[in-house]
Amino acid sequence: MTDTPTTGRGAGTDSTHDARRNIPRLVGIVVLVVILVIGIPSTIYYGIPSTIDDAFARVDDQSISEQFDDALVAHVEGRLTEAAELYNAILEDDPTDKLALYNLGLIAQTNGQTDVAERNYRQALATDPGYVPALFNLAVLEYEAGQYDEAITLYRQIVTIEPENASAHLNLGYALRDTGQVEEGNREIDLAIELDPSLSSHAAPDEVPGS
Repeated sequence: MTDTPTTGRGAGTDSTHDARRNIPRLVGIVVLVVILVIGIPSTIYYGIPSTIDDAFARVDDQSISEQFDDALVAHVEGRLTEAAELYNAILEDDPTDKLALYNLGLIAQTNGQTDVAERNYRQALATDPGYVPALFNLAVLEYEAGQYDEAITLYRQIVTIEPENASAHLNLGYALRDTGQVEEGNREIDLAIELDPSLSSHAAPDEVPGS
């Protein structure tokens, strides 16, 4: 499980610390820790965790605001309209907040608003071009729209940043296969399963190494 970079927010208040004491200790990545199956079989993307414990970043207690905490709790609990309002309020103070932009994109993607999701992911990437979660979900959107070459470019960017990102290798493999680059695609799928054997469940039986 990889760590998310800290948000760079300023120090929190005492009331923020008090509020956090009532939340179970936080592990995982902000809204990124669970990989879910969507759309096209074998395509996976960064999605919302099912529990608050897994929803927050491994960051110092002073690294994110109480407002972001509230937004993330609403997001995990499925109160998406409320979460979106809170993320937008954060962006009023800081239009370049990549986490708020990303999470708005995730809400839009969850709701099937792919154009809105793409816009938010691209805005997050304008702030941090190497922000892997936004790159990853943008690649999924491009793939599902049939823009395979664009998806391949994005997945290649991800595996350059994170060479052991098994999920990116898997999705890259399927995108390559869909553009006729079967041999390279199979190598990427094999590498993905070598890095994370649990991903073999996302591959057809004849695509699992050793089968």
